[in-house]
Amino acid sequence: MLRTLIEFREGDWKATGIRVRDLTSRESLFVRGSQGQLEQVFLNLFVQAEQSLAGAEQKSITIRTSMLAKRLLVEISFTSPSELRKPEDMAAVLGVTRSVIAGHGGEVRLIEKGSADPRFEVELPAMVKERAAPGSANGSAARDSSRQMTALVIEPDEAAQRQLLVLLAGRGFRVVPVTNSDTGLDLAQRMRFDAAFCSLHAPGLNWVELSERMHSRVGGFVLLSDGYDAELSADFEGDGRFVLPKPLQEKELERVLQLIEPPAATVIPIKTGTA
Repeated sequence: MLRTLIEFREGDWKATGIRVRDLTSRESLFVRGSQGQLEQVFLNLFVQAEQSLAGAEQKSITIRTSMLAKRLLVEISFTSPSELRKPEDMAAVLGVTRSVIAGHGGEVRLIEKGSADPRFEVELPAMVKERAAPGSANGSAARDSSRQMTALVIEPDEAAQRQLLVLLAGRGFRVVPVTNSDTGLDLAQRMRFDAAFCSLHAPGLNWVELSERMHSRVGGFVLLSDGYDAELSADFEGDGRFVLPKPLQEKELERVLQLIEPPAATVIPIKTGTA
């Protein structure tokens, strides 16, 4: 799972001058839990580390895994001076990840000591290899990552953000949550998102300009309104733009995602042999 996420971001990291050191174990290591939720956690930590390197002279991200007794430790270190890091952003990403990791019986923390590179540490209970379910290493974790969709969620309200994360993760989406439009636009300029969800009241760049600037960068732009607004829907919807009222209804979200998602590839059998 970690290597799939590293491959997913590695191209963009190299394009922006970030050196990647993959020190993850070559041996398969197992934990019990939700792959979708754990992918969301590690992708968010990768993105936060990446953003912290924007103004750094030396840009490097190192991902390391190790075993401590019966605990799996994942370390994500990055060469970012403290003056370039925004405490509020760090607090936000740790807040999103902490509840997920706690639900898996683990811990997540940011370690900052003196002149050493800061690092995120994620600690999870490990499963011994013999107890891993048959085929678990080649099951859902090995699904075709090229078809997995990625969503950007711009939502300052924690409860609304959490609801959307759960609904999207349940559909197999990778999800990157942020709390303001400026950060969302910056990410959309560096990452390809299949869908972007933006609250009507997200701080930063107003949603009208944001939707225009992101239109060619995302597969679909979904505006999250306060309750149903027929006039807003009539004015805004069309050409890959949608309006969804909060609180979100699963049926309505499903309808929009079906319009955004590309059709599944059709497999055509080809017969070979002599006539």
